[in-house]
Amino acid sequence: MMMSEESVSEKTMGNIRGCASDALAILDLEPTAEPSVIVEAVDAFAYRWQKGDRPPIDVVADTEQARLFFGSLWGEQIARQFAWEWARVIFAGGSATFGVVSPDRSLAVYPLDFMLACMHDTSVDVTVALSFNMLMAGSLPEMPQQSYTDFMHGVHRIIPRP
Repeated sequence: MMMSEESVSEKTMGNIRGCASDALAILDLEPTAEPSVIVEAVDAFAYRWQKGDRPPIDVVADTEQARLFFGSLWGEQIARQFAWEWARVIFAGGSATFGVVSPDRSLAVYPLDFMLACMHDTSVDVTVALSFNMLMAGSLPEMPQQSYTDFMHGVHRIIPRP
């Protein structure tokens, strides 16, 4: 399966960073907070969302806004902590999505798509923090360069969430 990528425009990166900044404000966190702390807060937000505990509509209007805010914030923390980069990944068949990709492009996290799945489907396990902790621990599968393998497909909780 041949995949490729395009650079993310400055305008789009500005939007991603703006969304991440809005999410930080909602979480009442400073941009200088440790990435792991921010990711834990994103994970908790998505989990609460699944359980029906959502902020007022004037804070987060809808699922689309929530996924953009919190997916952007999560992706920015992956980029910040691990020196991964945002890219527009183009799949075989022509569909495309934004992701944060490892330097050799062997792995990718598609935070906007994963966040949307979590917010739309309560059966999707919110593994935002777990995936980040696995990356921190160096628990990375060996994948071919430029395969853009979705890291989240390999993230599974051994013990159910309390």
